[in-house]
Amino acid sequence: MDDNWKLRLYSKSLGDIFNLRSEFFDKNTEPILFSIAESYEELIFAHTNSKENCRVAYLYKNRSVFFLYLRFRMFDDEFFGEELMTRHQYRIRNLKINDFVNANGTRTAYADFQGATGILCTENKFMVISDACLALINRNRKDNLFDKTVCDIRTFMCRVKQGSKHIRKVLGPAPSGTVPHNLMKFAECAEIVIDSTAAVVIKGLWGKSYLDNSTRTFLFKLHNNTLGINARLSHFVRNHSRICTFCALTRNPVDEDENILHLFFQCRHTEPVVLGLLSWFVDNDDEYSRITRQNFFGTFRTVSTPKNILMQLVCALIKKYIWDCKLRFCLPDLGCGKDFLKEELDRIVCQSTKIRKAYDSSEYNMYRE
Repeated sequence: MDDNWKLRLYSKSLGDIFNLRSEFFDKNTEPILFSIAESYEELIFAHTNSKENCRVAYLYKNRSVFFLYLRFRMFDDEFFGEELMTRHQYRIRNLKINDFVNANGTRTAYADFQGATGILCTENKFMVISDACLALINRNRKDNLFDKTVCDIRTFMCRVKQGSKHIRKVLGPAPSGTVPHNLMKFAECAEIVIDSTAAVVIKGLWGKSYLDNSTRTFLFKLHNNTLGINARLSHFVRNHSRICTFCALTRNPVDEDENILHLFFQCRHTEPVVLGLLSWFVDNDDEYSRITRQNFFGTFRTVSTPKNILMQLVCALIKKYIWDCKLRFCLPDLGCGKDFLKEELDRIVCQSTKIRKAYDSSEYNMYRE
């Protein structure tokens, strides 16, 4: 957007670009600016009802703030009257809910409101507005501590973190109980089943701060189906072999395509190392016998939460070790795999309080031979 358009948006926002309204633009002569303002207007209303943001939301013509007088009405020019709008147009259109309600949820005193805003409305109008604001806060009151946060629209739009995920989440949150399409595809490749609960755990893996950047990048690519396995690369790189790297190194007479399931679990060079590492770490025949491919590529759901956390981490590190071997064109080895796990787990346990507590409660011993 060039500077001219920015100026035109600002000029019709009464000095506050974060309280833009589509009514300020002519749909016939300014269709693009009208569309921008209309979409932003929807964002303002959605943001008002997100978490407890209503406490710092704009009042003027906000569909979320209304009162009942013969019909449901917003606080617009008709409510305030021509005289007030002429004298205090800018101030009225930039009123916020917290101008009428204190931080503790009580009504602001009428005299304090007049002193803070300079708007000389009647006490009756003030009571109507403050009642509507209190009702809005009560409707949007959250029980979950995480949802009690408050963020005004200016801070929300000017956040340092880049991307539009936070905006999309407010405008149209994903339905609960759904599995993202990328994990559905991953589950198909690994021949497992992923439900919404497992999807949350798997998606959180590549964001763990105790993992190094290389491991997080690997897990992100693995679960988003962008990992450079041979079967996938052969579709994009001319004459690139589809054959498994490990099978090619040993000239396996049976040509096996390198896909996710084969590389990390079914290859004759990978399977004994993976099973050996799991058996070594668990050190319990009964517990080891219950580990399946579903657990290795998906999640663990035993009664012990610390063990679930640790086994999820161990399986991720085992897959990373297999991938590193592929990149180095060397066969995976059980001894080297143990050394890799010991080194990584020792570093993570020292850095992460959560993992250290889980390790102390799990009865696992990563230091034994």
